[in-house]
Amino acid sequence: MRGDEKFWQNTLKGKPGTEKVLQQVQDKWVVSDSTQAGTEGMCDKQAALALLDSDKSERKGMKKGKTTEVDGTPALILEKEQKNGEKITMYVATEGEPYVLKAVSEGGEVPSETVLSDYNKKVDAQKPAAEDVVDLKKINA
Repeated sequence: MRGDEKFWQNTLKGKPGTEKVLQQVQDKWVVSDSTQAGTEGMCDKQAALALLDSDKSERKGMKKGKTTEVDGTPALILEKEQKNGEKITMYVATEGEPYVLKAVSEGGEVPSETVLSDYNKKVDAQKPAAEDVVDLKKINA
């Protein structure tokens, strides 16, 4: 996987050596063990979507908001305020299949923004060059 600085700061929040790790993963692909807890489904679209929708209770109480666009696609905003102060916002396509285009979590312990695109399109993945890859287990923190 490859994340931007904000992703890594969020992922490593509060862990010792975060600044050193950030320097080593910047603009790099990071190898992770597919058997490591928390990594299952990272490269499996169906598993990732299932994980996003694993807590069915999050759907209850969502309120329709305005319409907007996500990367040029018309979308309906669905919002929910959690008891812990977290706000969940989902952007759902209003044309074609009602795919989730974006999911945002604000104000909670782990704020996040996930953008989903290119549904039903073939992915031509290429292995990155060795010098562009780091192994989290071998990083000097």
